[in-house]
Amino acid sequence: MTSQPAPSDQITNQVIAVGTLDRQWRNGRESTRIASRNALHGHEEQIVIQVPSPFGRVYALPLRLDGTSAGSALLEQAQIGTRLRVTGRLVWSQRSPARHAGTERTSQPTGELAFCVSAVGEPTPDDEPGCDVWLSGVVIGPARVVRHPQKRALLLAQTALRVSVERQRRGSRARLVETERVPVVVPLDHPDAPNLLRPGNEVRLEGMLERVLVTRRGPEVDQALAALDAEWHAQRAGLEGQAEALRAAERRYLGRRRSLTEVVHSRVVAGYVELISGAPATLREVQAMRQASLRSRSGHSEQPPADAAAADSE
Repeated sequence: MTSQPAPSDQITNQVIAVGTLDRQWRNGRESTRIASRNALHGHEEQIVIQVPSPFGRVYALPLRLDGTSAGSALLEQAQIGTRLRVTGRLVWSQRSPARHAGTERTSQPTGELAFCVSAVGEPTPDDEPGCDVWLSGVVIGPARVVRHPQKRALLLAQTALRVSVERQRRGSRARLVETERVPVVVPLDHPDAPNLLRPGNEVRLEGMLERVLVTRRGPEVDQALAALDAEWHAQRAGLEGQAEALRAAERRYLGRRRSLTEVVHSRVVAGYVELISGAPATLREVQAMRQASLRSRSGHSEQPPADAAAADSE
């Protein structure tokens, strides 16, 4: 199995992924590393590795590196298919509002769970492929019961953890706390599931990271699709008689449409949940808490944002 980190009672946010380096495409060129500048003009890189999910399906896992990532020199000579062992932490990364195609209206800011790399190395023979997660945190909000999007018979309790990590610098008395939101699911029939069902519970969790494809819904998505479809109809009319250009334009249109209606989310599938403080909850209690939460919010928002609707479809 994957090498264990420090004792679990000392871990707040740690991830270890073992997988094979994958290709990426940028401007029509194949590469294993893509460099970019973030909003603050800091230098970052992205690599992608192929790892198995907790339920057997292989997925592409994007990894974010910066100048502090140890062992990144190993990637300079690494080829596609090279096995890697990557350690890091999970970060809730806010996306900037994106302008819809063909309209001036912008969507609400949304977030995504990102894997920030602290070190890259070579795996040992004992390292098992996959992405293992160790977290300590507080349950946020009442859980929801959902079906797994690929395994429809599997019922999950879906919630999130507030994970806070205190950081100190040598020679300084400053105590800085970094807080992340980590989406979490646990199978309803898991014996530890009740520990994750009550908001405010403090838990220690071990599990695996998975990525799932979900459908985005909502009025903003509908408006964006209508604008994109109108743009495509006008473009198609102007390309009559140009078969090759029409096929290329149609591929771009379908890709843009798919990006509006589908989104890939990362989340942690819990396989062990230790209750540090709080109390387990039953499904009946969860339903009552969720109904109370929905009633309290009913006067504040007419429609959920697009990514909230996407989460509801999981």
